[in-house]
Amino acid sequence: MKTRLLLSLIFLFIFTTSIYSQKIDLSKINISVRDYILLKYDLFFLKNKYRLATNQTLRTMIDYQSMSFNLTIDDQNVFKLKIVAVMNRSRYQKKRYYPKNIDCNIVRNKLFLDKYGYTFWKRKRSYAFDEEDIQNVLINTIYRSENLSEKIMKELIDQTMIEIDIIHPRIDKSIKCSGKITQVILN
Repeated sequence: MKTRLLLSLIFLFIFTTSIYSQKIDLSKINISVRDYILLKYDLFFLKNKYRLATNQTLRTMIDYQSMSFNLTIDDQNVFKLKIVAVMNRSRYQKKRYYPKNIDCNIVRNKLFLDKYGYTFWKRKRSYAFDEEDIQNVLINTIYRSENLSEKIMKELIDQTMIEIDIIHPRIDKSIKCSGKITQVILN
């Protein structure tokens, strides 16, 4: 009885390991350009989300408690990027600061360029970068691929729309800005 059980276990072990030990040839698996770009955006945001973390003693921008993003692609290959930044509840229920359009632009600028794009005191545009700089960052960090030509990358970037929601603790003070991702000033 014990020998029979032992032989059946050995047979089962040999049989299952031979099935699972077959090599997988990854060169035969193809992923689409859409999936590749989605993956690159995911990695980009996971890597650069810290840029909006403002756990600083001297705060130079809005203090956000969380940030999330969602990227969708429709049938016409239009990328729609939605970023939701939630203002720190405990800080902004006491402090009377309400988000402005400038703050949407700063969220986008900090994520993609790690720059504010506005002067510190007066919050006026600093002209430190332009649409071409944003486009170059997108090409180099997200769209760069052997399968995409420079022309196709620029077309895809031109078709990428962004929407930024800044959620204030008082919902009626929340704002939403949108436009093309390379647009310097979002509407």
